Amino acid sequence: MPLKTRLAILPLALALCASALASPPPAKTVLAEAEGRARAEHKNVLVLFHASWCHWCHEMQKVMDEPAIKPLFEQNFEIVWLTTLESDDKKADENQGSEDLMASMGGANQGIPFFGIVDPDGKTVVSSMAPQAGKPAQNIGCPGEPEERAYFHQMLKQGAPNMTEAQIVAIDKAFADRDTERKAEASRLKHLGDLQKAKNSDAVLKEVDSLTAQYPAWAKDNRVSLDTYSMRALLDTNPDKAYEFATKAKGTPEELNFAVIFTTEPKREKRFYDYAIDALTAENEASKKAKRKSPYANALAKAYYLDGNPAKAVDLQQEYIVSVKEMLSARSDVPPATKDKILGELEKQLQEYQAAAAKK
Repeated sequence: MPLKTRLAILPLALALCASALASPPPAKTVLAEAEGRARAEHKNVLVLFHASWCHWCHEMQKVMDEPAIKPLFEQNFEIVWLTTLESDDKKADENQGSEDLMASMGGANQGIPFFGIVDPDGKTVVSSMAPQAGKPAQNIGCPGEPEERAYFHQMLKQGAPNMTEAQIVAIDKAFADRDTERKAEASRLKHLGDLQKAKNSDAVLKEVDSLTAQYPAWAKDNRVSLDTYSMRALLDTNPDKAYEFATKAKGTPEELNFAVIFTTEPKREKRFYDYAIDALTAENEASKKAKRKSPYANALAKAYYLDGNPAKAVDLQQEYIVSVKEMLSARSDVPPATKDKILGELEKQLQEYQAAAAKK
């Protein structure tokens, strides 16, 4: 059963401090209030754990919010969304104690979305941990594959006795339809990726235009991905147009995206490295002003290295490694092997920069 979750590893930045007044209510407080409403309305509570960075969390909420589906959940549950495992620059948005509450419901180290159904007395009726033959139970995350939806079907029957079979079938169909749609969307991006791997840049640009015309709403939601393909294709076919495209993106979120793209390959024109250094330096300084480490410091180090300043790259990379070590040391949900791999790759880059600096 595919695991439809992501662990909160990126962006690698230090947590922001927030005042108590700005903090969301603690998870236990939110749940206790929901249990009170559930008791009065003879329902159970559907508790869902999510985070801003979590794609599959957004996918689950998208289906649950569909006009024909939302009333089915609201009629049968008190619904609570708890923010947990947030990216380090958004830790202040978490419901305090959410990770512990998730663990108490069986979701320790399981990633998100994780969800469970709780009765008005706080007892977990069932969770998204599906039993596996001969293996430990596994979090189904956002139900998309048939076996995931089958288990979710069981959860609803067990946790919402008054929900009719017709309602459960309607919910199952909504998740199935979204899964079909999602796979079609993924195939579009995969086709673009295949064209790019084949170095067929002209075809990439034509395909981006075609997809934008055929699926305008989808293209709007995936603008960053489509523009990334376009930029990489333009770098191969028309550097002047690529630079013009990047210049028009200044001041938008895509500016940083393009800056990172410019640091992925050596031997680009100096103007592209200058663009990257300017954009990434501005972001780095803004991060320092906000008393957090920039998740783009690694890309900035690479930009200086490619621009012929390995000494500056060494300084930035060393700072970045320190911040990543601090972040990883606080993450119990990241396996030790993953931590070692992340740090190993960063150390390898550092050694490359140090070797280049020694030759200067």
